[in-house]
Amino acid sequence: MVLLVPFFLISYGIEYVIVNFMNGVPEGDPPRFAYPKVRIAVRNANFVTCGAMFIGTAVWLLLSLPRH
Repeated sequence: MVLLVPFFLISYGIEYVIVNFMNGVPEGDPPRFAYPKVRIAVRNANFVTCGAMFIGTAVWLLLSLPRH
């Protein structure tokens, strides 16, 4: 669960760079997406996936504690 924090940051950084690269347009044309919208969308997607993994791991841990 602790490793979700650095993995979130790394995933956010990589996905943000890739989305910005894919959003590239010819010189002089306006960008297709606004910079803040891309940053926020990538951040929110990573929050959802890392949050789901955190909740799933926490539930699994809590359910397995009484057995030990």
